[in-house]
Amino acid sequence: ETSSSVSGIVFDDGDLDEAEIGGTIQWTAPTDVDRVTFYSVYLIWNDTAGYRSQVGRDIPVGQTQSFLRPDKQLALWTRLDVYTKSMSAEQSTPVSLPIIDLDSTVASVSFPDMDLDAGDVGGTIIWNSSGAENQVTHYLVYFAEIAKEF
Repeated sequence: ETSSSVSGIVFDDGDLDEAEIGGTIQWTAPTDVDRVTFYSVYLIWNDTAGYRSQVGRDIPVGQTQSFLRPDKQLALWTRLDVYTKSMSAEQSTPVSLPIIDLDSTVASVSFPDMDLDAGDVGGTIIWNSSGAENQVTHYLVYFAEIAKEF
């Protein structure tokens, strides 16, 4: 007996903002794709299949990934469902993957100014990072002015 369901769904959340998701969704094709024409990927709201939002468009057979644009508010989205579709119908029971929101934040930032010249700054910026550090490729540091109080 062959199966027309996908397997091995993987979601790499590349959006490291808290309560936001985005990234690549991949799966393994069914062993029997004779009747499969498309795959559909959905975000499922609070585990109720009645509330779902399709991620992108239907994906033709032969491709096994979709992309969820970054900055998608996590809200009550709890899982991803991948359905196979034939020319006449969508699979009744999808394969699911719980959503895990990866985030990485910076806290306890300090900058002891070691430059003694007026108007100049110099020294080492120090911070603590937490979360999905294995997903962080680099940090960006910006200079900003503090608004003057009136």
